[in-house]
Amino acid sequence: MSQAVERTFWAVAVIALGIYVASISETFLYQAYLDWQFAEALKAPAPTQSSKRSAGLARNTSKAREGDAIARLEIPSIQLSALVAEGIQKSTLRRSIGHVPNTAAPGAAGNVGLSAHRDTFFRR
Repeated sequence: MSQAVERTFWAVAVIALGIYVASISETFLYQAYLDWQFAEALKAPAPTQSSKRSAGLARNTSKAREGDAIARLEIPSIQLSALVAEGIQKSTLRRSIGHVPNTAAPGAAGNVGLSAHRDTFFRR
């Protein structure tokens, strides 16, 4: 009887550890993907002088899709460096810091709303 209980506890421990490792791995891989996506967006050519006005208007009217990388948040005092993705869906917040819709974009005038789970990026 005691061997069956011991094996059950070992099985539960192994499953819990597997879920934890999968969760951490998913976050790490998603942050790497967002980092690549953000770097590619920064490589895009800057608009020319004649098209600055129309490019600015287009940028303001088009919204990023849920999960798209839009900024990098760095706070050296707590050793935080993470990418900010558009949206506050559960799947987005599980893997990145989310930008609250209908708030100012990072770098724009106004208040920027950011969200993350306290046991992930905002733990420190």
